[in-house]
Amino acid sequence: MIKKLLLKKNIEFMAKTKLMIIISAILIFLSILSFIVKGIPLGVDFSGGTVIEIKHKENIDVAKLRAILNENINSHISIQDLGDHSNLIIRISLQKGEDNNNNINNVAKKIIIENIGNDVEFRKIESFGGNISTEMMTSGIFALILAFVFILIYIWLRFSIHFSLGAIFALLHDIIITFGFMILMDIKLDFSTIAAILTIVGYSINDTVVIFDRIRVNLIRYNKLAVEKVLNISLNETLSRTILTAITTIVALLCLVLFGGDVIYNFSLVILFGVIIGTYSSIYIASPSIYNISEETKNNI
Repeated sequence: MIKKLLLKKNIEFMAKTKLMIIISAILIFLSILSFIVKGIPLGVDFSGGTVIEIKHKENIDVAKLRAILNENINSHISIQDLGDHSNLIIRISLQKGEDNNNNINNVAKKIIIENIGNDVEFRKIESFGGNISTEMMTSGIFALILAFVFILIYIWLRFSIHFSLGAIFALLHDIIITFGFMILMDIKLDFSTIAAILTIVGYSINDTVVIFDRIRVNLIRYNKLAVEKVLNISLNETLSRTILTAITTIVALLCLVLFGGDVIYNFSLVILFGVIIGTYSSIYIASPSIYNISEETKNNI
């Protein structure tokens, strides 16, 4: 099936543009609605809480420890494996009231000692509140905005304003829908998911630039043809590269989701979804944005 799709070079992509834009608009609307109703679930990095780093001479049963902590502590808990199962970072989200947080920290420490042993080394126990977490979230959002600005400048300088706006529309499309997916799957927003989103931005813009580069060449080569036909030709010419790159990336990410464990599960799942939606947006959101490009602009590309 994939081989037939790759060999087929006359797909009318632009004929389906209106339908795809309607689907995207619905997904964006649902994503924004879910954000308004439920909000984005925040991880410890952005909501505040406690970070406990432990070290043991033997491997620790991470799944068992996570299950016991979840049973006894009514808070979001994440455990990160630092290379091996003997060195872990445990994150416990903030609870209202300082006394309550101190109690949770004591309970967590007691559970860890009871299940691992008295010889467990507590290398770090740090608690931070809302002010620090707000600063961290601001830094994460600033990183996303900065990435957008530099991408806008890069595409503008390399192509034209029509192309740069198309790239930004596609990236906004990808990020909004990815946030909607995170809310649906109850994936917490923290530094790892911010890193996943930035990875999606990089993947999506790379795919978009390849297509834009072919469109620019073909707008000059097929100067007499309508823009719609030039877009179809360009998308068909880059289709094999787009599909093969997406498939190999998706296969690798699926392996991480299925066999990578809980530590990188959310990170891998967000990127997997982003790669799929980013491949789609490069074809049906970024490319159609220059559909109505004027003849004068077309001649000056």
